[in-house]
Amino acid sequence: MQAEDTSKATLQSFVYRNVGAGATVYTDEHRSYMGLGGSYNHQSACHSVGEYLSGDIHINSIESFWTILKRGYYGVFHHFMWKHLHHYLAEFETRWNMSGLQSGEHMDVLLEYIPGLYLVYKGLITA
Repeated sequence: MQAEDTSKATLQSFVYRNVGAGATVYTDEHRSYMGLGGSYNHQSACHSVGEYLSGDIHINSIESFWTILKRGYYGVFHHFMWKHLHHYLAEFETRWNMSGLQSGEHMDVLLEYIPGLYLVYKGLITA
């Protein structure tokens, strides 16, 4: 899933296709998001006036996630194959979700999912 540009029509269409009606959507104040309030509980943080947090309204978490993903891209992988993008995103989603765990807890979670899981080369190149 990728938005082709940041026009109102493109971004809102992207949101409507990928987010269930009635969901809470947090954004910055980009004008293309205006009007989402009809189908969503749309809340925004107004970065242009120095507002980055207003109660529960912020986008700091997603900005942090993208920063970690970009660091992985530039520092570890150097290239993502488009057909495997969902795997890269899943890896970094797991890293993000496990970031509050202690080392031993990491191992417990990982060991819980190991039985029966393996990836052979043929499965990797045909996915």
